[in-house]
Amino acid sequence: MMKLLTFLGLGNYTPTTYTWDGQEMETSFAPLASCRFLKADQIVVFLTQKARENVFNNFIKHAQESVQANVIPVDIPAGAKEEELWQIFSAILEQTSPDEELAFDVTHGFRSSPMISLLAAAFMRSAFNVKLKAILYGAYDAKDEANRTPIFDLSPMITLLEWAVAADRFNRTGDSRYFASLIREQQKSLALRGMLEEAGTLGKLQKNLTELSLYLHMIRPEQAMQAAEELKDHIECSTSALEKAMGTLPFRALLNTVKEAYHPVAHHAKPKDLAQLKEMLATERIMIGWYIERELWMQAAALIREWLVSWVMAQMGEVNISNRTNRERFESVISIEAHAFLNAKHQQPPFSSTFLSNLPEQEQFFGRWLSFTEPRNDLMHAGQRDDSKEPNTLISQIKETYNWLVTLPV
Repeated sequence: MMKLLTFLGLGNYTPTTYTWDGQEMETSFAPLASCRFLKADQIVVFLTQKARENVFNNFIKHAQESVQANVIPVDIPAGAKEEELWQIFSAILEQTSPDEELAFDVTHGFRSSPMISLLAAAFMRSAFNVKLKAILYGAYDAKDEANRTPIFDLSPMITLLEWAVAADRFNRTGDSRYFASLIREQQKSLALRGMLEEAGTLGKLQKNLTELSLYLHMIRPEQAMQAAEELKDHIECSTSALEKAMGTLPFRALLNTVKEAYHPVAHHAKPKDLAQLKEMLATERIMIGWYIERELWMQAAALIREWLVSWVMAQMGEVNISNRTNRERFESVISIEAHAFLNAKHQQPPFSSTFLSNLPEQEQFFGRWLSFTEPRNDLMHAGQRDDSKEPNTLISQIKETYNWLVTLPV
């Protein structure tokens, strides 16, 4: 069933011919034209007490003469204060059901009704999966000499709210997958308009944003650095396509923000020598700080531990840090040396490393390695232990370890 939600106020309801999508209807009430144009089965009319007393009977009379839909009146306050605005929002929610198909006509009513309708429609589409067909507005002031008044569909502007949500998610977590999903919708729009080359370009951009976010959140530092490096070219190549997709205007306003957020973690291909490896480790260390800034504590803790192993390997001249056998060998050596350091801490003679004697800051390194093992394991094992720590304690240990880690020479 198709439901049309609308408002009635105390305005001057003058006959005019409303036009939309090749259809037209002469009436004093825009919602009746919208009802016919959209083939709505039901009209829910939100109205104040004064509107009910002065306008509603006339509306019902015209409705009975011109449309087949059932009319349901719903009383609402005037919206003169914040509490009443929330009451109006609540009334709208009470008249809708999950997965329902609905539309709004916001031509009449009070000044806040279009804003409330847009926000309510955006909320219901996200929260209850309602199928929003249109948000129609009869622009009476734009009528022509023949008294024909155009009706505009405001529903595309809901995407502006969705871009706002995507921007908030990105700013808080660095996750650009919501951006990518909105770009994908614009890609489809370009394809339908026959702009296949531009659609293909946007497809590559949204794919890059999706993969970059996944690599970062799934802790794939090398792939994330490469994807962040490639993003620069994808954005540059997409400039023209983005300009032709009007719905991407909010994203275009955020392009510099997106580039600046990912620039610190961008790096070129896999290292071929020790110098390139150290450059990569410097960027990977920045990535740990990137995680901490966005409160991605699990990712930060996991990468700190792996970065320390890679750092030791680089200090000892090993370039192939991704080789599983090499990593396991170095992890074993670090563990042996760290425990030897702990056992010899209060003994004489002082601790002397057997295998990692050339490692800078070795005593401090072994101490930090041991102290960070417990909080890291606590996180990775989901606190399934008798002595699990409180979240704030773990966060403090992650921050403290990172502050030390940035002092290590790469």
